[in-house]
Amino acid sequence: PSERATLSSLEVARVCDRVLPPGTVNVVTGRGEDVGAAMTAHDGIDKLSLTGSHASGVATLESAAQTITPTSLELGGKSPNIVFPDADLEQAIEGVLVSIFFNSGQQCTAGSRLYLHEEIRDEFLERLRDAISDLTVGDPLGPTTDVGPMIDHTHQSTVREFVDDAVADGATLCAGGENDAVGDDLEGAPFVQPTVLTDVGDDRVGCEEVFGPVLSVFEWSDRDAVLQRANDTSYGLAAGVWTTDLGAAHEFAAELEAGTVWVNTYNDLFDPAPHGGYKESGTGRELAEEALEDYSQVKTVKVNLGGVPKMG
Repeated sequence: PSERATLSSLEVARVCDRVLPPGTVNVVTGRGEDVGAAMTAHDGIDKLSLTGSHASGVATLESAAQTITPTSLELGGKSPNIVFPDADLEQAIEGVLVSIFFNSGQQCTAGSRLYLHEEIRDEFLERLRDAISDLTVGDPLGPTTDVGPMIDHTHQSTVREFVDDAVADGATLCAGGENDAVGDDLEGAPFVQPTVLTDVGDDRVGCEEVFGPVLSVFEWSDRDAVLQRANDTSYGLAAGVWTTDLGAAHEFAAELEAGTVWVNTYNDLFDPAPHGGYKESGTGRELAEEALEDYSQVKTVKVNLGGVPKMG
């Protein structure tokens, strides 16, 4: 596990210890440059799988190449939500909230780019601001909390830098953008308010993974142009399409360069369906039969029950 988030993995191992033979599940904690490097270079490991950043994925592939170890990667994303003018706005707003503010935006599938059709842009943004104002930022273990903190203060600073740079470059702060928490006992904790930016360019916050509760909003009018913009990224992990025209949704989804496309929903993973990315979002698939194939080797055995093949 990441050195920033080890406790959950250790708890999973403790649960596994109750039902699995000793040594079946092992957790090694430490920094990636130490523990991760040792594991990826070890010639006794038959399969590597990483969920992490693009930089970690590149380092893992480079190391695995030395031993030709099969590797699956689930890396970053800059996933778009495209809202068509006929969409159910209430449904789409709720989906957008889940897509970007679930886990405080610290998820690879975060829907951090929002493309609103010009006919519904203003109404959507007004209703989105109202919905965000109802969210509670606070203790992630609290029963009424909607948005928790960043993983640590270093990451909080990184997220705030994205927002500050975007505003300095001409973006408009539509909602949030400040450090925030609920309760005096949380003062100084690494919180960032749910943030919405409009008038965003296609660089930095508009194209790089922020990994925080920061939503960049773009306006569109032409179907083919917004498709091109949605695909104009080095990532391709997920996307959301919001429309009541399912025929148009299927056509659009087929052209999106993303491993998972949700229609009128988001972050709705389910076991029978594989999950993984296009382009720099990774290789291989998690979940479903495809994941089993990723962890399997194929062998051919032929038994001769007749004459032996002859030369000539």
